[in-house]
Amino acid sequence: MSKKKKINWAIYVRLLSYVKPYKGKLILGIFFGFVTGGSIFGLLTQTASVMGQVVGSDKQVQSVSRYTLEKPDKSNVEIMVENRKNADDEYEEQISQGEQLEVISVVTVDQSKRKEWDAKVAKIPAFLRDLLEQKCGLELQDPITGEPTGAILIIGAFFLMIALMLKSAGTFFNRYFMRWVGLRVVADLRAKLFGKLMNQSMEFHNSEEVGEMMSRCQNDTGTIQSAISENIGQLTRSPIEILSVVGFITWFSIENDLTGILIFLFLGMPVFLLPIFALGGRLKKYAKKTMEQIGNVMVRMQETLSCVRLVKAYNMETYEKDRFDNSNNRFFKLTMKSKRYELLLAPMTEAAAVCFAVIFLIYSVVEGVTFDKIAALGIAANLAYKPFKSLTKIQANIIKTVAAAERIFEYLDMDYEIKEKPQAKALPTFQKEITFRDVCFSYDGQQTLKNVNITIPKGNFVAFVGEAGSGKTTLVNMLARFYDIHEGSIAIDGVDIRDIRNDSLRNLIGFVDQVTTLFNDSVKYNIAYGVEGASDEAIDQASKQADVTGFINDKEEGFKFNVGTGGTKLSGGQRQRVAIARAILKNPPILVLDEATSALDNVTEQLVQQAINELMTDRTVIAIAHRLSTVKDADCIYVMDKGYVAEYGSHEDLLAQNGLYARLWNTQFKEQDQ
Repeated sequence: MSKKKKINWAIYVRLLSYVKPYKGKLILGIFFGFVTGGSIFGLLTQTASVMGQVVGSDKQVQSVSRYTLEKPDKSNVEIMVENRKNADDEYEEQISQGEQLEVISVVTVDQSKRKEWDAKVAKIPAFLRDLLEQKCGLELQDPITGEPTGAILIIGAFFLMIALMLKSAGTFFNRYFMRWVGLRVVADLRAKLFGKLMNQSMEFHNSEEVGEMMSRCQNDTGTIQSAISENIGQLTRSPIEILSVVGFITWFSIENDLTGILIFLFLGMPVFLLPIFALGGRLKKYAKKTMEQIGNVMVRMQETLSCVRLVKAYNMETYEKDRFDNSNNRFFKLTMKSKRYELLLAPMTEAAAVCFAVIFLIYSVVEGVTFDKIAALGIAANLAYKPFKSLTKIQANIIKTVAAAERIFEYLDMDYEIKEKPQAKALPTFQKEITFRDVCFSYDGQQTLKNVNITIPKGNFVAFVGEAGSGKTTLVNMLARFYDIHEGSIAIDGVDIRDIRNDSLRNLIGFVDQVTTLFNDSVKYNIAYGVEGASDEAIDQASKQADVTGFINDKEEGFKFNVGTGGTKLSGGQRQRVAIARAILKNPPILVLDEATSALDNVTEQLVQQAINELMTDRTVIAIAHRLSTVKDADCIYVMDKGYVAEYGSHEDLLAQNGLYARLWNTQFKEQDQ
C-alpha cells in the first residue's frame, strides 16, 4: 500500500513569504477579517436576544396574577395576588360595604423572569433608553409585569442591522485587500520566474522544452493565482469567523447553564475534518500529475505549430492530430480524477454536518433544552459551517497550489549555469585582440571543442568553416558567454570574459544568425531592438545599408508594417536583411555573421556584402560560413574538424596546402559547375 502523501507546508510558507512587501494591505485585510468575525458575534447575540423575547414571552410561570377589578362606580382597581380568592380577601372591606367587584381581566405574571428582564433592559445604553422613553415616548417594559415591550424588538433589530452591515463591509474589504495581495504575489512570482529563465544559459534552453517552460510560467502560476488570491482571504477571515462562533457558543452555553451541550459540540466538531484527511493525499497526487500533463500538451502544441510547414509537406496532419489527442485525453482523465476527489470534499463535509446536526437535535431534546436556545445554537452552528466548508475548499486549493509551486520553485532554485562574478567589470570598448587559449567544451558528455587556440586582432575579418557539427557556432557562442568554457580561457584585450559583466560583453558583439528571429511587431521595432533611443535617421540609414528600404517602400505602412509572428509576413531574404540592419544599427566593434547571407539571392547578397565590407573598417568581423565564396576575402580562415582547428590561413594559403579546405572548395565548385 502506498504511503499517503502529505502537504509540503514549507513550500506553501515559502510561497506566502512573497506577501511581505505588501504587509500594509495584508494587515488591512486581516483587520477587516476581525471586523467580520466581531460582527458575527454581535449578530448571534442579538439574534439570540430577539428569539428569546419572541419565543420565550409566552412561556411564563404562573406564580402571581394581575387582577383588574371594576368597582360599581366603573373605576378599575388592579392588584397582584396569587388567585381570585386572595383578590376578594384583599378587597373584603370594600365588599363588606356593599361594593361589588367584577373581574375584567387576568394577566399572568412570571415573577421569576422579572429580574432577568430588568437586567436585559439595563444593558441597553442609557442614551438609547432616554431617546426611546423620553423623546419617542416608548415604554421598554410593562410597568406592572416588567415584561419587555415591542420597543425592545426595535432595538434588537437595529443592532442586528448594524451587525449585518458591518459583516457585509468587513467581508468586502477583507476579500478586496486579500485578492489584491494574492494577485500581486502571483504577478511577482511570474516575473521572477520569467527573469530566471531569461538569465539561464543557452545550454539550459536547448535542453528544456519551450512548451514546458510556457506551461510553468502560465498554467502553474495561473493555478496559484486562482488559489492563493482566494486562500489568503479565507485563511484570514474563516478562522476568525469560526472563533467568533465558538466564542458565542461558549458564552451562550455558560450563560444558560448548557455545559453538557457545550462539551457535546466541541467533541463533535472534529468530524468535519474527516473528509480532508480521507481525500487530501489522493488529491495532491493527481493535481501534480495533471500539471505535468498540461506541460506535455503545451509541448506537443508548440512543437507541432512551429513545424506546421514540415507537417503539411509530409502529410502528417492526421498523425499529429492523433498525437495531440492522446496527450489531451490523458490530461482530461487526470483532471477528472483530480476533480473527483476535489468535488467529493464538499458533499462529504455536508453529509457529516447533517448527521451531526440530527444527533445534536436529538441530544438537545433529551436534555430538555428549550426551542429558543436550540434555535440560537443552531443558527450559530450554521454560521460556522460556511467558513468550515471554505476551509475544506482551501485544503483542496492548497494541495493544488503546493503542487504548482513545487514545479515553479524547481526552476527558481536552479543555479545559473553561467554566473557573473560579483567583482566583474565593464569593458567599454574593444581595442586590441580576442584570444582563445586551450578552449575545450563538452555537450551531453560529448566533447565538441578540443584545445582550440586562436588569436583575432582588432579590425580583422576572420572566418570559421567546416562541416556541420565541427564546432564553428559553439566557438562564437562561447565568445558571448551563451555557453561557459569548460577548460581554457577566452580573453578580450587580455581580460578573461568571465571577469567582464555579461551586459558589457554582449554590448561589444552584434549577431546576425543563420535562423533569423523577428518579433511580432513593426519593422522599425525589430531593427531598433536592443538599441535604446535609436533615432529615425539612424534606423533609416541602417535600413539603406542592409537594403531593407528596397522592399519596405513597397509597403503602405512603411516601417510600421507588422512582420507577423516570427516574421512570417516577410520572405526569407527580407527577414535576413532586417536582421542585418539590426546589427548595423547596434554598431558593435565585433560583428558575428552566422551564415548571414545564406537566405539571400545573388543580387541581394552582393548588395549586403558591400554593406558588410563598409562596416569592416575599424571593426572585427567573425563569419561562420558554409558557402566558402562569401569568406574567401577573409584575413584568416579557420577550418574546423571534429572540434579541432585543422587548418588556418588565407584563402590562397589554404588552397596551396591542398588539405581539408581545398577539398571543401573543390567540392562546392564542382556542384556549381554541374
